[in-house]
Amino acid sequence: MEVVLRVLSSILSVYMLLLFIRILLTWFSGAAMGRPLDLLKRVTDPYLDIFRRIRFLRTERIDFSAIAAVISLVIVLNIINTLRLYGEISFGIILALIISALWSAVFFILCFFGILMATRLVSTLLHAASFSPFWQTIDLIVNPALAFIQRVIFRGRQLSYKAGLGAGVAVVGVTAIAGRLLINVLIGALRRLPF
Repeated sequence: MEVVLRVLSSILSVYMLLLFIRILLTWFSGAAMGRPLDLLKRVTDPYLDIFRRIRFLRTERIDFSAIAAVISLVIVLNIINTLRLYGEISFGIILALIISALWSAVFFILCFFGILMATRLVSTLLHAASFSPFWQTIDLIVNPALAFIQRVIFRGRQLSYKAGLGAGVAVVGVTAIAGRLLINVLIGALRRLPF
C-alpha cells in the first residue's frame, strides 16, 4: 500500500507542477510555444475545464478557477501523504486538511491585495503619476476591495483615497493575522477528533 501511495503522491506532484506551468503560461498568451504547449494543454486543460465551468469562481476581472483546481489537488495530495505517513486517516484530519488548504488560498489572496494596497498607498504618498496604465490596473483590482471595506467596516462613510488605502492595508493585515490564529485553533481541534 505504501508503494502505491508513494507513486500516487509523485504523480500528483508532477501533475501539480504541470498545472503551475500551464497557469503561468496563460499570462503570456502571445508567445508561440508550439508542440510542447499543445501537449501541456492536452494534459492539463481537461482538469482545469472542470473548474472553469463553475460560474461563481469567475468574476468580471478575476478568474479563481485555477486556484480552486490547485487547492483540490493539494487536498488530495495531503490526504495521500497523511495516509502514507500514518497508515490511517480520520474524518477530523480530512476536515483539517481541507480547511488548511482553503485558508492557504484565502491567505494568498489577502496577501496579494495587501501588497497591492500597500504599493498603491506608498505611490500615492510619494505623489507618483496616477494616470499611468500600471497604477490604473492596480486601482481596478484594489478599488472593489476598498469599496467593500468602506461599506462594511466604515458603514459607507466616505474616506479619502489615502485613508481608504491605509484602512485597507490595516484590515487585510488584521484579518490575515486573526484568521491564521483562528484557523490554527480550529485545525488543532479537528485533528483531535476521534473519528
